[in-house]
Amino acid sequence: MFKQSIGRRFMTLAIGTLVTIGCTMRSCSSRKDISPEDQLHSYINTAVNVTTPEERDSLVSLTTGELKRSISAATEEAFKTAYIDKKYDFRGFEIVERRDVEPEKVVELDFRLNYKSWAAGEEPELVPFVETLNRAKLVYEQGRWAIANVQSLETSFDWEVGLPLDNVDTTGVSPDDAPKEIQSSREQVPEEGETVAP
Repeated sequence: MFKQSIGRRFMTLAIGTLVTIGCTMRSCSSRKDISPEDQLHSYINTAVNVTTPEERDSLVSLTTGELKRSISAATEEAFKTAYIDKKYDFRGFEIVERRDVEPEKVVELDFRLNYKSWAAGEEPELVPFVETLNRAKLVYEQGRWAIANVQSLETSFDWEVGLPLDNVDTTGVSPDDAPKEIQSSREQVPEEGETVAP
């Protein structure tokens, strides 16, 4: 009877140890894993809200691969220019497509952002809203999703106060008008046999 009791305890301990080791290897957690979509949202939210150089680690912790190396290796001045000095006003964030490149390992997310961004000295009212279509590649490693790469696919601009064109008279011009022919500022080179009037 005593041997049976020791045997049961040993078996319980062995099963408990295996479960613990298995959970550690797979990063078991009482909470649900953060999805690739939520991790991408977290990355964007972190990137646009950086206010000090010390927050670089928060951004780096959400990345992997080339993107992680790029952010980590940026000089303090480059990091400050790219993240800290920029201000943002967001109108929208939307994930438009998900592709499981390698199920449970690599995911691509196409997403749209609509925002305006300006640096110190710029007038926010004169900066256009930008809509971008982007593709993020996320890799599952060490029990979490990390952003490996973000590339821009399309970009369009929307000036709320009109397109600011330098040296162009826009008096009386409306977006409903038919486009006017644009004259080249370069001298036209005559084709062979063609004469150009003075």
